[in-house]
Amino acid sequence: MPARRHQTLQGQTLGPVVPETGTTRGSRQRLPETGISRFDGRGRHRCPPSLLNSRGGSFTNYDYCMARGRRLNPLGPSTTLSMRVLVYGADAETALGRMCARGLESLGHDVAYVERNLRTFPLIGPLNLDEAHDRFETTATELDVDAVLVMKGYDVSQELLEQIRLSTDAVLCNWNPDNPYKIRSKERVATKYLDTLPAYDIVFTWGEFLLDRLRKDGADDVRYLPFAHDPQFHYPAKAHNEYDCEVAFLGHYSPKRERYLSALTDLDFQLRGNMWRWKCFDWSLRRCYYGAALGHPSYTRAMASTDIVVNVVADHNLPEHNMRTFEAPASGSLMVTTRSEGQQQYFPDKEACVMYDDPAELQDVVAQYLDDDEEREAIAARGREWVEGHTYEQRMAKLVNAVSEYK
Repeated sequence: MPARRHQTLQGQTLGPVVPETGTTRGSRQRLPETGISRFDGRGRHRCPPSLLNSRGGSFTNYDYCMARGRRLNPLGPSTTLSMRVLVYGADAETALGRMCARGLESLGHDVAYVERNLRTFPLIGPLNLDEAHDRFETTATELDVDAVLVMKGYDVSQELLEQIRLSTDAVLCNWNPDNPYKIRSKERVATKYLDTLPAYDIVFTWGEFLLDRLRKDGADDVRYLPFAHDPQFHYPAKAHNEYDCEVAFLGHYSPKRERYLSALTDLDFQLRGNMWRWKCFDWSLRRCYYGAALGHPSYTRAMASTDIVVNVVADHNLPEHNMRTFEAPASGSLMVTTRSEGQQQYFPDKEACVMYDDPAELQDVVAQYLDDDEEREAIAARGREWVEGHTYEQRMAKLVNAVSEYK
């Protein structure tokens, strides 16, 4: 176990933080909410030369992001707090883990990113699982991180997490963007993932309705952390003729989505996403199909080039929200979305978005707001204004505050 680091406050050594009160979980001690953390303001971490690739600036198989800013210490304006964070997530540029890493960077923290990047084959599974886990553990140890954030975590074992805890004394966090009790809207439970919950210090979830159930399944500290948007990817982009239409839906196929979106086939409607070509048998809806899922910047342009973005929230997300709940309003277009309590608290119906209950109402409200340019644009503008208060930088600030309670 590495020696406990010391705080520095305006040049004065304070010694190790020892909590007077709080709960104890294994070797991890959670402090009362004093605002004090163990992060010592050591500044930017210089990567060990052995981890650099031949280009000298990027890592093999993972990215190490150097912090550009500084986070102010609430204990004093002249003091900064710095934290080294390792994020383990998907390799896509727009993956949730990447957006979290950028949010942490913008707060002034040093961030390393290990790509899960598993080569998975049907009936066989991932072939390079051990390689990914070795990179995960090695990076955490080499950089002596203060905190680890695992995105999803279906491939991570409790033993791997405990080994990282022993070698780094890091606070272990998990944020799963799925509902582990209803995988892909089916009654399938992610049992292996649930078995790892006791190994995490903090488990974050986007769904308030999941809090109690995750606690019952072994998570000691569960906290609500809703989705958000990344201003680097979600913004009112310049409209492009390729994506110009009245109504658009961007998302993969599901039977529920087919049932709802079939109500829009008489409109100027563009449908884009994976698996529609192979699974959708509504021929009128297939005529609205314009291609597979879009990456950045096409995804951003497509949302900004339509009058209305339709959001069909999957059953496993209800009664909460999904990621598109925040991404669509950020584009500047009107979001028409499934009615849910979770979305209502962020974007009230008829104020910052428009909600529907069934395919018939979806058809009606889309037609209504296509005919009313002034009201459509006014609601879209309020949605765009309100979403500015929900970024992944702000979400990561909440995560950092939670981690500081353990340091």
